[in-house]
Amino acid sequence: MVIDCHAHWFSRDFSMAEGSWMPFISEQVNGQFYKSVGLEMTDEAVADALLVQEGSDFVRQIADGGLDKLVLLPLDYYDFFGVPNCDTIEMNRRHAELAKAYPGQIYSFFGIDPRRPDAAKHFYTAVTEWGMKGLKLYPPSGFLPDDAACHDLYKMAIELDVPVLSHGMEQMMSTKDECHPDNFLPVVQKFPDLKLVYAHAGGVNWFDQAVDMLKNYENFYVDLSGWQIMPDAFITGRMDTIIEKVGSLDKVMFGSDNPVFNPAIPTKQWVDRVKAYPYSDAEKDAFLGGVAAKLYKI
Repeated sequence: MVIDCHAHWFSRDFSMAEGSWMPFISEQVNGQFYKSVGLEMTDEAVADALLVQEGSDFVRQIADGGLDKLVLLPLDYYDFFGVPNCDTIEMNRRHAELAKAYPGQIYSFFGIDPRRPDAAKHFYTAVTEWGMKGLKLYPPSGFLPDDAACHDLYKMAIELDVPVLSHGMEQMMSTKDECHPDNFLPVVQKFPDLKLVYAHAGGVNWFDQAVDMLKNYENFYVDLSGWQIMPDAFITGRMDTIIEKVGSLDKVMFGSDNPVFNPAIPTKQWVDRVKAYPYSDAEKDAFLGGVAAKLYKI
């Protein structure tokens, strides 16, 4: 079983004001990712590739990508990119409806900035009534993981026995390093029962610190979403480091961060590369889906 534990639904209605999408695509997606790997696409073509609207698009992505299941992570930028047409709660409700329309294939977390009013109350409703599988946080929008505003959400996640997934690498929109592993230390120490997923495993610059966290805290997990743009030798070298320092890949999950990277590195190519890596079938099965299936209860 192959589960993409980290994907997104981008829509002109979600996350940012409609007028912010093209600058975001031009400066960050096309400028930072595609052109850096030699992919020549116009901003308009990138927008057409990313801003999917229909559930059938995701079902096709699952089939074309060699996936069995896909987990969506709604992004609440707290109006960092302007006020979107669709407010945060409605955005999440639409994600939940999409997941219900494709049971067994599409799942969704609940994404909210902890500074929004009644964030924990909405999170509770999303899990208990809408069937959402966990909480997505995005600290680069302007908060630290240990801010007091987050604590009720962590307590609720523990009560509901669902994971919290946070962005876990540097981000161009913020220069404050909100997601540095050191900023998560107070969280895992104050909330030892919290199942915390550190997305992207620290990226290039914070990987070593992320591995230390993975080793030292039982309920700390990482995903390798977005790593497909790196050479295989780089990826397996870092997976080997995890095995050497932690003892296994039992808290490491496969993800894509798509649709961002799909035009450059199709998901099927990423899956096939992992299947060819020099690890046991049990290790690859766990990484590709077993760990996520257990943690996300899907």
